[in-house]
Amino acid sequence: MASTSSWSDVTTDHPLSRENQVKKRISRRRRRHNGPLQLQFLTATDPSHFKNEDTRRSVRSHAMAYHRNRPRKEGYDAPATRKGPTTSILVERISYEGRSHINAPDELGQHLEQQRHGNETALRTGWVVHEGATFERTPQTQRRLFAATCTLPTELTRQDADSKGSSYTRSQEEQILRFIMTTMPTLSHIGDGVDPFLVLPNFKSPEINSLGLKRHCIRVFASDSFYVKWLPMLLSHPHLLLSSSIIASVWLDTLSSKPVDSKQTYLLKDEIIGMINERLQHSNTQSSDATIMVVLHLFVGEVLASNEAAIRVHERGIAKLILHRGGIRCLGNELLAEACAVCCYHGSLIFENEPLPALAAYTLAEVPSIDCDIPIPESPLFCSRADFTTVSADLHCSTDTCNLLKGMRDLTDLSISHQAAFEILRDNHELDTAHIHKRDVEYNSRVAAIRKCLTRLPAAHIPGLPTSNDWVYEACRITALIYAASVILRLPFSTAANPCRNPLVAESEAFNCVGPEFSLLNTHLSEALFKALQRTNVGDMWNKMSGVFYWVSTVGAAAARLPPTLHELQQQSRDAIYAKWVQRCLVVYSSRTMIKLMFDHARPLLAAQEKLLKIQELVGRRDDIDGH
Repeated sequence: MASTSSWSDVTTDHPLSRENQVKKRISRRRRRHNGPLQLQFLTATDPSHFKNEDTRRSVRSHAMAYHRNRPRKEGYDAPATRKGPTTSILVERISYEGRSHINAPDELGQHLEQQRHGNETALRTGWVVHEGATFERTPQTQRRLFAATCTLPTELTRQDADSKGSSYTRSQEEQILRFIMTTMPTLSHIGDGVDPFLVLPNFKSPEINSLGLKRHCIRVFASDSFYVKWLPMLLSHPHLLLSSSIIASVWLDTLSSKPVDSKQTYLLKDEIIGMINERLQHSNTQSSDATIMVVLHLFVGEVLASNEAAIRVHERGIAKLILHRGGIRCLGNELLAEACAVCCYHGSLIFENEPLPALAAYTLAEVPSIDCDIPIPESPLFCSRADFTTVSADLHCSTDTCNLLKGMRDLTDLSISHQAAFEILRDNHELDTAHIHKRDVEYNSRVAAIRKCLTRLPAAHIPGLPTSNDWVYEACRITALIYAASVILRLPFSTAANPCRNPLVAESEAFNCVGPEFSLLNTHLSEALFKALQRTNVGDMWNKMSGVFYWVSTVGAAAARLPPTLHELQQQSRDAIYAKWVQRCLVVYSSRTMIKLMFDHARPLLAAQEKLLKIQELVGRRDDIDGH
């Protein structure tokens, strides 16, 4: 009975209060239909009144009413029904005549055309899904047949900030985003105020997570100098900030083990191509710095995706735009010239191509001199000091690793100087047979000593040694086996990575006597290198050994390149799919390092790239050997 009484009291007490609540609800409904929403002002005699339940309810109701009545964005057609390019290319229609302007947009012809058809098929089948705004917290997509063993390690998503601040923390990321939001020249207004969520430029497609991609791009690729050097240029036009998102989008595709472009990447490329078309239609933007940067962003995105066919054509497009300005030395923007050279050299290195003349014209007159106290990206390709100082100061660089790197540095310099001396004698018509023979004997003797030291190095799998389980050392050792065989035997990296074509592997295996599970004789060296790299912290790019990491990952990416003559059915085999995935991961490692070093150490990086290009020229490139 008591229970019944209590429920009765609840339903009958305070009838006036109940009536007032009903009137308030009716009044709120009427206000919603009487014209547009008006500003709501709150006043109180005491600050605590702002936390009053009625006040909070009123604010919530007003916000919900605004949300329900604001205009909706138009829906976006599914890309499966769209007719347009997936990955498109610049055709070779820009004038070579120096700075002369093109009089009409028609002279450029059809600027972009469809390059790949596989993405449309993938979108129609529906296996690629859009991640949306919460991709960091959503479960990973279903793995393909190779995903159990070849996903990118979690270190790629972890930023280990060191004492020098080389890796970006979340506070630094927020600092850059705040800077972007306060610097963007165009603000979106609502009434008399500014909506901060609409300050950043957005893509036309609502399915592209613009803000999320910008955050990832900053978090993964930005370095300390990015804030000073590159960010001001990105903020000069919305196209630049938006087009840079392609790098983060392809990165996320690789992180999610997608072998082809995701829906988001597909839509993003389509919009970037539209930006390029729009810019090429106007004489004042046809070959501007901003247009070159937009194409450069698309080029780097295709490099990350290992789309070799599109890479070469976008590179030609960049070269045409630069030639239209009078050449890379005439751009008047040193940062842009360096970026074009670094990115295009990088693409030539990992895909074993010869750089285009318009881009190769940007060469360093001399190796930059740097203070001894300043850390630099030292490697076998770049060491401006008498000895390795930055590398040897890293905790993960053992004595054996440092000695190995010195041997590869000596082999690099020895090979280049030997070839240069021969070319001087040949050009001067002073081919003294006896003198040449003496130089060859000396060269072969020194090379043989380096080869012997390399093949006597123990594998990291052998227990009980200082090198046991040292995977930085092991990655350098495997890279050195590819690199040394290429230099000594004049083989492209992609050929020297085949253990059947590399006698140094057999020599090393005979000395090490490792078990069959660790033998390199039956494993492509790029795959062995990839497994070793997965056991290291690739997230910080080996910290003070970042230059070495670039050498390792770049040689590995070039070594993982599949033969261009591979039959279509062979490309669908399990081994070929895994090999392609290994190549893509190594390209991602190398490209991320290139981007970060480009901001902090552009000239040392250029010097290293030029030296590696010289090595590739000496040993030959796969396409040259295959007759392509």
